[in-house]
Amino acid sequence: MQSYEPLIGHADITAFASTKPLFSLDDIALNIRRLPSPDTYLARHRLLRGSLGRELWSRVGLDYLIGLERATEGFDVLHGAETNTGYTYQLAKIRPRRPRARLVSTCWETIPFVEFKDPIIHRRRCFVQSRIDLFLAMTRRAADALRAEGVEEERIRVQYPGINLGQFRPLPRSASNDQGLWRHADSLRVLFVGSITFGKGIRELLRAAAEVAASPRLAGRVEFGLVGNGDLNALVPIMVSHLGLEGCVRHILKVPYAEMPALYASADLFVLPSIPTQGWEEQFGLVLAESMACGKAVVTTTSGAIPEVVGDAVVLVPAGDYHALAQAMCDLLLDDKRRGKLGAAAAARTRDLFDPEMFAKNVLKIYEEVLDS
Repeated sequence: MQSYEPLIGHADITAFASTKPLFSLDDIALNIRRLPSPDTYLARHRLLRGSLGRELWSRVGLDYLIGLERATEGFDVLHGAETNTGYTYQLAKIRPRRPRARLVSTCWETIPFVEFKDPIIHRRRCFVQSRIDLFLAMTRRAADALRAEGVEEERIRVQYPGINLGQFRPLPRSASNDQGLWRHADSLRVLFVGSITFGKGIRELLRAAAEVAASPRLAGRVEFGLVGNGDLNALVPIMVSHLGLEGCVRHILKVPYAEMPALYASADLFVLPSIPTQGWEEQFGLVLAESMACGKAVVTTTSGAIPEVVGDAVVLVPAGDYHALAQAMCDLLLDDKRRGKLGAAAAARTRDLFDPEMFAKNVLKIYEEVLDS
């Protein structure tokens, strides 16, 4: 939502969120209205926490805001997120009853027909797509997925998101707050931020870390910091133990978002070893744009939209190849000058592509365009 903050003063913009969001919204400057969602009642009533609640969950979904239809009366533009969510489905259902309003949806999904085997979600996606006036694709790859699903070219606009470049900027390592992630002030530091899941390449990262730590020129000199929460939390200490990484790997679950620029500054190298899974690939990688804006040298993979996002300002390795990942990390950790050049190129790329003021200006033009259609 930081991308939309520059619209304040240029558009009367209101964001809608549940009363129990997954992430804190305290730092968002937009006007936010909170509405109840099914999980509000599932948690409150004992009967709904059982089989009845699970049945309602499967039919309605938790991505549903109770009262959204009435709350959005009077708005010129209704802006949803993705075409498979309950929120956008709610807006699509009321779209015919608002002849003067227009429906826009942000789309990150890069795999067409990803939910084809789920008939309920597939039918909902088709219904939503038929009623959207304009799709705001966050990457060219997302736009390609929409075209593959039959969306006409004239209903698609590609617009990269904005990153708060005033907040995410190069900072000296000495001024950073490392959240207790690192053990030694003079170590070379490799940072990972993301969900602790198979798709983010956690297994590959730890196997590569073992190779880097065993390298004669880096033994005892390198640390790996993992920040994130996910399904593989329990696997991390097991792999760390089996691979003998107890002295150089530390994992913390969460860092306040406001502290992320300082955390990026505390590292020498940022790594995101994402790998495609059966139903997912990296749709953008906002942590890539954030770390690049902070002037970090980056090693990442060719998963999904990553090459489009990072261009030639980072080191790319094949997804799933932990040997190549380890070699790339070793090469950069041993070459201060190259890390500096990559970091400067990365920061320049974010200024060119992910400026939030440019994003807001373009989105405002898109709103005006769709209202004139």
